[in-house]
Amino acid sequence: MFTRIDCPPIRGGQLTIGYAAELAARFRSSSVHEFCSDFGINFRNLAQGCEEELQAFADLTNNDVDLLRRFSTIHQPDGTVRLGNALLTKHVMSRSTIRVCPDCVAEDISSNLSVSPDIAVIWRRDWVINSVDTCPIHSRPLSEIARISASNLQWDATLAWSDLSLELDALLASPVRREPHGLQAYSIARLEGHVEQVELLDGLPLYSAIAVCAKFGALSMNIEKHWRTLDENTRHNAYREGFEVLSRGSEGIAALIDRRMTALQLAGTPPPSIGPSTLLKQVSTFLNGTDESAYSLLRYLVANAVFDVLSIGPEDGPVLGVRCTYRRTYSIMAAARRFGLPEKTFALYAEAAGVAERNAHGSLRIDAPKADAYFGERWRLH
Repeated sequence: MFTRIDCPPIRGGQLTIGYAAELAARFRSSSVHEFCSDFGINFRNLAQGCEEELQAFADLTNNDVDLLRRFSTIHQPDGTVRLGNALLTKHVMSRSTIRVCPDCVAEDISSNLSVSPDIAVIWRRDWVINSVDTCPIHSRPLSEIARISASNLQWDATLAWSDLSLELDALLASPVRREPHGLQAYSIARLEGHVEQVELLDGLPLYSAIAVCAKFGALSMNIEKHWRTLDENTRHNAYREGFEVLSRGSEGIAALIDRRMTALQLAGTPPPSIGPSTLLKQVSTFLNGTDESAYSLLRYLVANAVFDVLSIGPEDGPVLGVRCTYRRTYSIMAAARRFGLPEKTFALYAEAAGVAERNAHGSLRIDAPKADAYFGERWRLH
């Protein structure tokens, strides 16, 4: 016969291991590890979503095991973690950092004044995903309240809540407010199993969708520092930028690549030095570093956006594994060489014929198909 304790059920949105920490506080255990051990449950296995431990914990607390499973971090054989209906990795999760919305915490405490804060506070499931960084209810950035670095203490919220009341007033005093970015809403929807119809992201595991938004956001913001060295607000803005680009599909990617090309030209980068790697930076490294078929459409769209702004033709090497099927643009040097004209002479003819135009900062963009047709018919000009 199994043991069953008298306790309240898991609360809405509460992480299963957060619920275990709440019960540890209710039973005055020194840690959630000790609490689980007292009832023959291995907390490490519970934190990893082991089925045997989840069932034992459900029996102990009289909860539906399916509900506990839905709010558990279930480790997979390939090293990923299933949370809700989404796959994550440690790189996109706050495993040793506890982040909270101070307003949500204050409301938890004020609505449960008969118990101590470490019992009242709900550790919400969504807070463990890095792409969820702003409270959608209070428009407040999540605040880090604890770092738990020792591996045997990871996920033990009992070590964080006890001193929270001491710093809560300072956290609440912060005037900073902001709206959640689109990637946050998308991530939460994926956890719940909802289809958001973002073509470039829906076919990816959630951890890949988060990572690729971060890369494209960093590219859009011209960030060269390593992601982990960025401050929280910069990461928030990069997530927002990256999701906005990718949610617009080919149009968003083309606009980003065009902005990148313009920025490089304005910075005085010599045209021969602007290649795909210079243009794409970390996005190039990221997409070249994976051969997953789920990225095929993304690689294709990015490569074709590059073909639209760089002088690349079928005779050149592939970009992100994609070969150019026809040349879209010429550099002034390549066009002059192809048509046997001095660069300045070709530029005059090309602009007059309407096969080339200058952008806002004076760089000449030559339409390759138009140039081929025009100069091919008028070869006698030179």
